[in-house]
Amino acid sequence: MDTLKEITDIIKQNDRFIILSHIRPDGDAIGSTIAIGSTLEAMGKTVTYVNEDGVPDSLAFLHGSNKITKASGEALDVEVAIAVDCANKPRLGDKSIAMAENAKLWINIDHHKSNPGYGDFNHVDSGSPATGQILYNLITENDLPFTDEARDSIYVAVSTDTGSFQYSGTTAATYEMAADLVRRGVDTGKINELTYDSFPYRRIALTRELLNTLELSANGAIADWQLHRSVKHDLNLKAEDSEDLIDMIQGNCRYIPGLYVLNKIDQITIEELDILNKLPNCVPISAHHEWNLDGLLERIWERLDLIRIFTKPKGQIPDFNAPIILPRSKCTIENFCMRIHKSLRHTFKHANVWGTSVRYNPQKCGLSHVLEDGDVVQLVKK
Repeated sequence: MDTLKEITDIIKQNDRFIILSHIRPDGDAIGSTIAIGSTLEAMGKTVTYVNEDGVPDSLAFLHGSNKITKASGEALDVEVAIAVDCANKPRLGDKSIAMAENAKLWINIDHHKSNPGYGDFNHVDSGSPATGQILYNLITENDLPFTDEARDSIYVAVSTDTGSFQYSGTTAATYEMAADLVRRGVDTGKINELTYDSFPYRRIALTRELLNTLELSANGAIADWQLHRSVKHDLNLKAEDSEDLIDMIQGNCRYIPGLYVLNKIDQITIEELDILNKLPNCVPISAHHEWNLDGLLERIWERLDLIRIFTKPKGQIPDFNAPIILPRSKCTIENFCMRIHKSLRHTFKHANVWGTSVRYNPQKCGLSHVLEDGDVVQLVKK
């Protein structure tokens, strides 16, 4: 990873820049674009601000947002392209990339762990909760001009990407940065009101429609709501209108272990597959070609932390086709009996156990004996 000092040196050595961020931009994308752009302008640089989809209405209050134009696709005479808050280059959008095709250098500044480092210079800090915080460090650590536009934009960038400084990724450095921004003059009351409390009517109507579809599963583990196409059409919704609405039901969520199963790996390159393999909790597969389905099964088994216990009726060979499945946290012989039938615990005399959990094969064991994966158990009643 290139240092912020190295990126600063590149900035100082060049004059014409284009700043880009991802499609369907959020607060971090727009805030980061304005922050780095206004800093470069204060240094006397020529800057073009571009986004494939333009600025969402909800962020148009930011000073400097009027400088961000919707991508035209026409190549510009620029020396350096700076991509901010974008995990991969295609997500910048085809027209935005075309506008930067004459750039001799690409700088990639981001906080997403999946970022492959697509720039000539890359600073990807997955420990930062927002790209805005990385740009704050870039400006303050290298004595670059800190404009009022950059100050307010960085605050919005980090605030929106941390759930108003509530998400677990928010660090002590984040709060220290926010305190410094307040000392520099950011009006937190006004900017928070504009960020979180000013919505067009269509968003209020959307919230009502979503809440009317809200359902909770019988065990209370899953809450979901639905957005029908007719609602999107009737309310003339924009992409940003649904931003952060999931937080309304996320506050009552309970987290359970899970895996992301990424299908259709037969349609991507080896390089892209290598990136997916590095992502935590992800299993790439191809359902059509049945690629890596065994690997998926193994990961599910590993994540659920289950063990297989085989039964052996008296006078018969073990039944290896229908194991009793137990969680590793509850795998005593008593748990084994209860899984078959709760009455077995009361008629239990002892169990003959074969496998890695015992010293001898077979070995007589009581209800408290802890079983291991692959053990064979024969129950003996009173």
